[in-house]
Amino acid sequence: MAGKGPEARAKMDPAKTPWVWEKQAFHEGARNVLFLNGHVEALPEEKFQALIAGQKHPHPSPPR
Repeated sequence: MAGKGPEARAKMDPAKTPWVWEKQAFHEGARNVLFLNGHVEALPEEKFQALIAGQKHPHPSPPR
């Protein structure tokens, strides 16, 4: 999300915005990722890293 306020939120696609994810790839080299629209995907580690790198302000990982 580039800015703040309603304009920035309107540009955000909840189906493509990760919200919560596993700390490590546990399941056959994939991480479960929960997106803002409520769906969960098991992403291969390479695809997960690309998704996170593409976020302008990625959410921090949960504390250990």
